[in-house]
Amino acid sequence: MTRDPELTAWLGPADAELTDAQYQRFADEVTAIIARYPLGADDEQERTAAMSAALQWILGGTNVAAAGDDLLRTRISAAVAMAAAQQVARMAVLDGAAEATTARAIGLDRMTVRKVVGK
Repeated sequence: MTRDPELTAWLGPADAELTDAQYQRFADEVTAIIARYPLGADDEQERTAAMSAALQWILGGTNVAAAGDDLLRTRISAAVAMAAAQQVARMAVLDGAAEATTARAIGLDRMTVRKVVGK
């Protein structure tokens, strides 16, 4: 079986661990992943994460429960970060910062900033 040099380079040492059937499955999944997260778009992190997950699945290094646990931890982290960002935005505006400037700087919607300020 001929292996794609770019895909082989991406795989690194894991390439040697894959049987031809596993390699083909991975290559097929990469095609589907690139369709979801096109090359050249701002989706590089998502594409890389999906490719890593596909490889781990094929090698037996992950399962549905583990992926669910990772997602839950990330959602909790995101909620915690959002609470902190909203609090900082609230305090900045209450201390005289402009709502729009604060919203842009912290990465929140202006209406969210207005809401946490109580407007």
